[in-house]
Amino acid sequence: MSGTLYLCATPIGNLGDMTLRVIEILKTVDIIAAEDTRNTIKLLNHFEIKTPMTSYHQHNLDTKGSVLIEKLKEGKNIALVSDAGMPGISDPGEDMAKRCRLEGIPVTIAPGASAGISALVLSGMDARRYFSATGYSMDLKRYGTRNWGWYMVFGILAILCSIGVIWQPALGAFTLVYMIAYALLIIGIFRVMLSFELKSLHKRNKEAQAE
Repeated sequence: MSGTLYLCATPIGNLGDMTLRVIEILKTVDIIAAEDTRNTIKLLNHFEIKTPMTSYHQHNLDTKGSVLIEKLKEGKNIALVSDAGMPGISDPGEDMAKRCRLEGIPVTIAPGASAGISALVLSGMDARRYFSATGYSMDLKRYGTRNWGWYMVFGILAILCSIGVIWQPALGAFTLVYMIAYALLIIGIFRVMLSFELKSLHKRNKEAQAE
C-alpha cells in the first residue's frame, strides 16, 4: 500500500501562523521534502521536529521527484513544504502533486497561510469573482515579446472578473508599469493595491486608483 503526500502550508512571516495540524503531520511523516532545507530547518528546530528532511526544488524536481515517488510507493508518508505559504504555487509542489495523481498515490492538503489570499483579503476589494496568476510569465525583461499571448489572456480575464491577484516575488518596475497601463487600456479606471514583504512582520500595502 502506498503512502500519502501531504502538502503542508508554512508561515509567511509569523511563526504563530503555523497550524497544529501541520506540526503534527511534520512530526509523524517519514520524510519532509523542503524547497530550501536551510530555511525549513529553522522552522523544524523551533517546533522541535526531528523528522528527516530532503531537498526538493526547481533544479532537482526530475531526479528527486522520481526518488520521492518511489518512497511513496514503498509506503512512506511524505510532507512537502515550500519556503513559505502554500506549496504548489510557483514552486515544484505542483509537479509532485501531478506525479502522485498520475500514479494513483493519495494526496492531501494541510492548508494555512497564503500570500496571495492574504493580499486579496487585505485589499478590501470585491473578491466574489477574481482570477489568480503568476507574474513570472508577464516579465517583459525576461521573456520580451514572447509573452504577448499571456497579456491577451490577462486582458480577457480582467474584463470577466472583478479583481486579479498577480503573484510575483520580484516584478520589475517596467513590467509593473506596463501591466497597469495595459489594464487601463482594456478596462479603464480601476483600483490597484501593491502588497510587499508579506513574508515579514513589516508587510507594506500601497493602494491607489489607476486612471
